[in-house]
Amino acid sequence: MLVNFGWNRHLRDGGPGVQWWSSNAPGFTEDLCRELHDLGVRAVGSDDPTCDMGWVDAEPTAAFGHLEYFLPKDIYILENLENLGGLPPVVYFAALPLRSTTARAPRCVPWPSCPSPSRPPGGPRPTGPRPRRRRATPH
Repeated sequence: MLVNFGWNRHLRDGGPGVQWWSSNAPGFTEDLCRELHDLGVRAVGSDDPTCDMGWVDAEPTAAFGHLEYFLPKDIYILENLENLGGLPPVVYFAALPLRSTTARAPRCVPWPSCPSPSRPPGGPRPTGPRPRRRRATPH
């Protein structure tokens, strides 16, 4: 599940800036964290610095996902995603791991994909022959 809090608006020119942006953030309620876990969500992501954790003046106010419902139960947390506001309401989403050549934590690339307009999510698959894929020709 991806959540667009619109948090990156605070980083634009004239906004409060990076220090405020990273010290104050919306978060998820315990009920929402529990519901997402119970629904079988495999990953959550948002455009704020800590996704599910709420912060006010650099003090955490909630961390239900990090401490109880997500990380301990192998639900991935994707933080600080950009341009979520440009996505349609329904997308297929994959987070692909990148190989790291440094000792830093592994990184991943989120890859949203819009569903076909001819097939709404959960709708029937189109019938008929599949289009043939063209093979790449070597250069």
